[in-house]
Amino acid sequence: MRLAAFRLALAYAGVAAVAIGALAALAVHAGADRIRAPAERRLRADAGALAARIDVHDPPRELAEGWLVDTETYALTELGDDELEPPVYTLAFGAVERRSVVEEFSQRGRDYLVAAHRLPGSTRAVVLARPLHDVQEAIRSLRVRVLIAAAALLLAASAAGTWLAARSLRPARLALEHRHAFLADVAHELRTPIAVIQASASQALQRPRPAEDYVRALSGIRAAAERAATSVGELLDLARLEDGRSALRLAPLRLDLLLEEVAALPTGATDVVARPGEPIVVEADYPLLRQAVENVVNNAAGRAREVTLSSRVRGRDAVIEIADDGPGFPPDVLPDVFDRFLRGDGAGTGLGLAIVRSIVEAHAGRVAARNRAEGGAVVELSLPASPRLH
Repeated sequence: MRLAAFRLALAYAGVAAVAIGALAALAVHAGADRIRAPAERRLRADAGALAARIDVHDPPRELAEGWLVDTETYALTELGDDELEPPVYTLAFGAVERRSVVEEFSQRGRDYLVAAHRLPGSTRAVVLARPLHDVQEAIRSLRVRVLIAAAALLLAASAAGTWLAARSLRPARLALEHRHAFLADVAHELRTPIAVIQASASQALQRPRPAEDYVRALSGIRAAAERAATSVGELLDLARLEDGRSALRLAPLRLDLLLEEVAALPTGATDVVARPGEPIVVEADYPLLRQAVENVVNNAAGRAREVTLSSRVRGRDAVIEIADDGPGFPPDVLPDVFDRFLRGDGAGTGLGLAIVRSIVEAHAGRVAARNRAEGGAVVELSLPASPRLH
């Protein structure tokens, strides 16, 4: 699972790198054009201003990097002392045809911007050149900034990809965890019954015995098998609830009537009493909610002489309260009493209250347990009440 998440994150980072790289290249290209454009406009304007005012018979000689070109006679007049050798004739002919041209050229490892502008009404053109050092520095600075921003964005995208990969694989990871937990739970619950069955069968087969000994061994084997079957059934119920595979069949349900039904079930020597209460209706799955209440009652009946059932409305919730007069939950068990396989009193399979919590949470409800000051324990099942039905 970790390898799959790593591969997904790596693939996401690769796609992000390509996309961010393309965007960075476009940003640098567009930014470089925006930086170069003002320099070109200024040089073109200077060349045009010089062409409008220059005296061809007495051109200025103090201009650096400037030339006056006659495209008919090929006469070239340098307007200053300059060692540059741009393609002045090509530029001049281009300016005569198109009035004004701007180009770049390189000489001795340095780049220059050259503009040529035609003199009004003539075949002559002036050519001006200026170094591109400042423009190139600005473009280099832009590249560095874009590179830093792209790197930061790529790191953020990689982090987001890692998070998304982990999140997308979370259902699969949870499914695997549930599977492993289910197998571990099955092994945990079947270990004792299987050991009892093996021991009883081995003892019965060691030597010939009276018929009543075989009956006793078979009774123990049957009890162990029944416990194993009960545990497996509860584990399957719990797995379906936790995986969301048990679809709730919701219908209006009277809690006071449900408690009366559960109180009427036989629970051995323990008295189960349902207190009269107002009619409270919830939207619930009747078999599942009845199972939850029965599980709590059976858990309480194993350690108490009397169990009392009651229901009431608290705020927007309908609350089922199951109280007993037993010893209560051990303090170290109470915070985790709804966890699976937790048997503070040593009775039961350790899954009853865990199933209760899963059933109630499937109904968007909550469970809680506490010990009473006067003795005994109280378990509360809170469910959303139907406001128009109670």
